[in-house]
Amino acid sequence: MGVKPFRRTVVPVGTTLVWLKRYDEGFGSFLSDAEVAWMKGGHGVYCKRDVSLQGESKERMHPTQKPVPLMSWCLDLVKVPKGGTVLDPYMGSGTTGVACVRSGRKFIGIDKDAEHFANACRRIEQELSQGQLAL
Repeated sequence: MGVKPFRRTVVPVGTTLVWLKRYDEGFGSFLSDAEVAWMKGGHGVYCKRDVSLQGESKERMHPTQKPVPLMSWCLDLVKVPKGGTVLDPYMGSGTTGVACVRSGRKFIGIDKDAEHFANACRRIEQELSQGQLAL
């Protein structure tokens, strides 16, 4: 019985996206709150502060719901072209779908929870029914 050699796991180079969910007063305390995503390719850390869902827990449709401006920022950052198609296999409340509608992108959403799927479809259909304002 020998000792197995230590095997180092290397995370590939990529980009880290950080969503800051709290106001500055909360940083450095137990109230600090952020979510992190990793993106293959590129390098560096990009941060986006969006506190729009802070205090809106009663209106949330999903426990991990994201703000639409945050998902629009992500779509732009990863360079999804206008008219391009985004696949979200964990659609949740449909925030990414709403961001796609607003930015002229196509969207395919999947969720295994029937209630969340139905809520997301209603939310996206409502966004589609509003139409686009040409400025």
